[in-house]
Amino acid sequence: MSRDYVLRLIDHVALMLAEILAKRKKGARAEARTEIEHQALQCTGLPLSLIRGAAPAMVADLLRNGGELRFIRGVLLAELLLQDAEICEESGDPTGAIAGYVHAWCLLHDAAISFGKEEREHFGAKQRHARARLLTLAGETGLDLAPMLPPEFFAPA
Repeated sequence: MSRDYVLRLIDHVALMLAEILAKRKKGARAEARTEIEHQALQCTGLPLSLIRGAAPAMVADLLRNGGELRFIRGVLLAELLLQDAEICEESGDPTGAIAGYVHAWCLLHDAAISFGKEEREHFGAKQRHARARLLTLAGETGLDLAPMLPPEFFAPA
């Protein structure tokens, strides 16, 4: 994969997240969610509605068909799902937030084998955030996370 392509992709992700965050800061959650939906479809070819309702293993299988771009697409999708989960929390939708955090954690877990040291630190923090929010939301809602997540999620940090 060319370095220029990866750098362009990083720029795109930074702009995409800045736009979504700006909409969230203005209180335009519906617009931010629309942008998240659009970006998920554009970047991964998968509609977010399909992803939200799918098992994490199914999403991983769908991304595997992307070959070399699998991990990049997974990280992009994880970033979008983290934003979506936070919007769900802000809107009082713990079920939607849990779905987003579950998928984000799993996508980052899958992509971690492709990370260098800096990426491990950066995305590891995002994965820990997703894990912490999941544990909190599960405690608040009484949801059993075991059927949704791999055993690695429950290993001591």
